[in-house]
Amino acid sequence: MIREATLIDISQIIELLKEFFDTADIAKISEGDIESSTNTITNLIKNNNMAIIVMDIDNKIVGCLGVVVIPFYFNSKHLIGHEFFWFVSEKHRGTKESLRLFNSAEEWAKNHGAKSMMMTSLAYNINSLRNFYRRKKYVELETSFIRKF
Repeated sequence: MIREATLIDISQIIELLKEFFDTADIAKISEGDIESSTNTITNLIKNNNMAIIVMDIDNKIVGCLGVVVIPFYFNSKHLIGHEFFWFVSEKHRGTKESLRLFNSAEEWAKNHGAKSMMMTSLAYNINSLRNFYRRKKYVELETSFIRKF
């Protein structure tokens, strides 16, 4: 089932994000912090301009996509959906349900006034997601870089 997360889901989302964090290069920048993650997830769920869409299979959250609707940087009249994170457990990647998770996040953003959607990719996954995004009519916009001091 694809649905919007509630406060009851926080512990399962945190467990899933720990799995994500442990497999991504982002761990080279900073260690994960449960309290910070919990606060972030809680605020995402409570804010009407933000949501976490979850993929719930047999009462277990196996995927999540965090999205916010904000004014576009260069035109405040144009609202844009912006993905915070998108993670699906390895067993469920590439499934119809994971595609429904993505589509539901886009639909949520549209329903909250977004006229466009911005998605991101971690460097290790860029090639497969580049093809996916292109099939979904996304245009490649920028590449991010991060440095730890």
